[in-house]
Amino acid sequence: MRTATLLRIAAALPLAAGLYFAAPSADAASGRITVKVGDQIRSAFVTERYRTKRKLRPTIIVLGDAARASTASRRGLRFQNFLQRGGVLVYAQGAGGKWNIGADGAAKAELAYLRSLIAQLRRNSLADPRRIHLVGVGSGGIVALQAACSEAGLFAGVTAALASLPNGQPATCKTARPTNVMLIAGDADKRLPFGGGQADLNSFKGSVASVEETVQAFAGGAACSGKLARIDLPDRDRSDASRVVVERQTGCKARVQLVRIQGGGHFLPGQTFARPAVRGQNRDVTTTGLITSFFRV
Repeated sequence: MRTATLLRIAAALPLAAGLYFAAPSADAASGRITVKVGDQIRSAFVTERYRTKRKLRPTIIVLGDAARASTASRRGLRFQNFLQRGGVLVYAQGAGGKWNIGADGAAKAELAYLRSLIAQLRRNSLADPRRIHLVGVGSGGIVALQAACSEAGLFAGVTAALASLPNGQPATCKTARPTNVMLIAGDADKRLPFGGGQADLNSFKGSVASVEETVQAFAGGAACSGKLARIDLPDRDRSDASRVVVERQTGCKARVQLVRIQGGGHFLPGQTFARPAVRGQNRDVTTTGLITSFFRV
């Protein structure tokens, strides 16, 4: 099956309270959706396989490491198989070239943006409200984790890569319902310390809790047993000096797991393939494969 083709659309079609720009293609349609958040107009980039008749479909919303890096997110996290099966991809964008997380890590404006964006996707008959998934990377991962804490009812599942909750927030993370949550993190990441400490992300330089403490916040919300099921994935590329271990919480009311990249740095596993191999950039798995498998889409 051919790869879905991205089309840039210049014409605008007003729909309800927002705008959705799209045009037919043999393979795909793409464009922007806009929403109003307070006194700001915010947007997101939508990609879907073209269909003559709209119906509600599974949706993945992607929050890149920085709002200005949305183009890089579209290149790196394409989810081609998900698109080919009829899913909708939404690449969220922040205002002013970064996520407004704030020094306290509250990200209230970004959570309001996500609520408005999801409401608009539903009004535009794009997203099945029971199958909306959220993916965040780096700074976007912090926003995704906070959404998993406070907006759990909006998402069927949340994945955060190269991110953890700001320091102190795991203790206050009270999910409205048990939530499917997966973290992907390298235990040798210097920009997002696995054991907690000072972060060096595009939109957040504050202190973060450890990745394991963050996982435990969601494990507690899902009433997990406290025991782990560990799966060591095959070391397919020994030149990358890293291994992948999946640590699944057991006895939970929702699926909670950590994909630990042993020896992994601040890289998404399997998303770029530099030659020679970069130490700490795992090639045994792909990030999109891990995510779609966890979301079961």
